[in-house]
Amino acid sequence: MGKKIIIFDNVYDIKKTKINLNKKNLKLIEKNYINSLFYYEQFLALNQKNTTQKDEVDISRKYFDNIQKERILISKILLKKTKINNLDYLNLNNLLCDNIRKLCEFKNENSSPIYSDDTGHLTPYGSKYLFNKAHTQINSLLNKNVK
Repeated sequence: MGKKIIIFDNVYDIKKTKINLNKKNLKLIEKNYINSLFYYEQFLALNQKNTTQKDEVDISRKYFDNIQKERILISKILLKKTKINNLDYLNLNNLLCDNIRKLCEFKNENSSPIYSDDTGHLTPYGSKYLFNKAHTQINSLLNKNVK
């Protein structure tokens, strides 16, 4: 029908893991609240300081290590299907995660968190951050093979 179709992959689901809070003198409600957060927010809540470069690498690796493995498989299947059907495909995860270095971004340029939950939802800051990273590729795909 002459319409341009671009398949966008979902942002990866990243599971949350509880951290050991036994050594901290925290109330149960504080421990439960901190364990409900993602790693970056947990780090800030527990350390009350800015992150160092080493902290950021450690946190980035923790996000990458906790990507839901089935989501990676789904992304591979989706890529294969789009190639078979000659459709354009944009994997948004490649804009947030580096598969070679095994790191995922977790904050924007203003140090606001990107992820809001463990099911691939982004914070408003994360959505804007991802769009700013993706808009050039989106425009390129939209203008590809335009007659």
